[in-house]
Amino acid sequence: MPPKPMPPKHASRPPASRQAQRWAKDLKLIGAAAALVAAFLLGSAFLSPRSHRVSSSAPKRPQSASPPTAPVPIALAGGTLSRFTAEHNASLLWGTYRPGVYFGMRSRTAPTALVAGLMWTRARPDGGVDATTLRHQCEQDGLERYGFTAHDGRGFGSQPIVDRANGVHLTTTFVATPAGGGGGGGGGGGSSPGGWAVRISGEPIAGAAPKQHLFLYLSLDTEFAPRLSRGAALGKLEVLSFQPEEGVHVGGQVEEVGRFSLLAAARTQGGDPLPLRAWGSAARHHSHLNVAELVAEQLPPQQPQQQQQQHDSRLDLNGLVPSRSRLLVLQLRTSGEPFEIDATLIGGGCGAGGAVGDEECGALLARWSGGALSAEIRSRTDAFHARLASTFGLDEQREGGALRLGGSPLGEREKGFAAAALAAQLGSLGFFSCKSGVPSSDRLSSSSPRLVPLL
Repeated sequence: MPPKPMPPKHASRPPASRQAQRWAKDLKLIGAAAALVAAFLLGSAFLSPRSHRVSSSAPKRPQSASPPTAPVPIALAGGTLSRFTAEHNASLLWGTYRPGVYFGMRSRTAPTALVAGLMWTRARPDGGVDATTLRHQCEQDGLERYGFTAHDGRGFGSQPIVDRANGVHLTTTFVATPAGGGGGGGGGGGSSPGGWAVRISGEPIAGAAPKQHLFLYLSLDTEFAPRLSRGAALGKLEVLSFQPEEGVHVGGQVEEVGRFSLLAAARTQGGDPLPLRAWGSAARHHSHLNVAELVAEQLPPQQPQQQQQQHDSRLDLNGLVPSRSRLLVLQLRTSGEPFEIDATLIGGGCGAGGAVGDEECGALLARWSGGALSAEIRSRTDAFHARLASTFGLDEQREGGALRLGGSPLGEREKGFAAAALAAQLGSLGFFSCKSGVPSSDRLSSSSPRLVPLL
């Protein structure tokens, strides 16, 4: 019998279409890996503090053919590492470490302490809150734009929010205030351990419903609040003499942060004061995780047309704040004109029992609100764009001329896109603290895991 012919070597190869699919899949994986590496390198290059670069003052040795000697270890002076750690932690004490919401604040070095956030919605025809368009978590459709366009990764960030469904254009900005309250990133010699300043400005979009409801809230972390040290709570305190008209003073004490005061005020673009209503809850499971549902429950349903009034206080939060609240919400109802809210967190606390005297608290409020805060925001915005251009050489003249994209020099539009791409990456960082546990085998089938949003 003649031998059976052997199949050609290429008979076991997959068809060309399958081979192409495999190549395409491999290219996608390679592209994704390259994108991750590029993002990491960009962020690392921008975040590396220039003050931490170490240069040697020793003269350079001439090149030699002999093999190099082993490097000599550098002995750190006592306390150097601990001082660096303390400074590093202080620079990350507060930030926008809540990527799950449109705007929020929390601590990196004290993650179980205090959480702040923003919600907003349009007003109903009767002036009440339209809960169907309440914005809080980054999960709703209809926002034309949100995301940071300037963020230095540590102490400053600004983002525009365009919400046509609610008819408002918001700008949220935060500035981390240094210990002592001084400007420019340095200490001011005061007794305050540092905090933050937040500005929320808004204006109605032409042709849309102009009236808005905004909610700025503070919350103790619900997972750890039941086990916090003595006196951990929030409360509404007496307004201080140096606060503007219609201002609000919120005080509290939490572990790892200590005492603090939040001084908030709202005004129109023309400078007229706007009232802020408040509501608080001491219930154990009331926190930032369910604040949207809690606020909706506190507000009345829509009134019949014949009962609608121009401004009915019954449509706002009731103003009741328990002395040991875990959640505290401030509400602003706008009348259709541009507005601003300034909220300044002062570490150490102001007023009776606070560690910061009235004179220093007044100076800190003046430094981190109003016109002084506007100037600080402009300065930090300019510094962010200048460092971006310097770090990545956006304005450098190269051998073939200026840096070009698609044959054309980089314009303001391209530089703005680069700034937004980096700022969105830095502003989307989140830090979460939790306890892990492994359930026993007899509980695995009978219980399902409890899902908690990363807020």
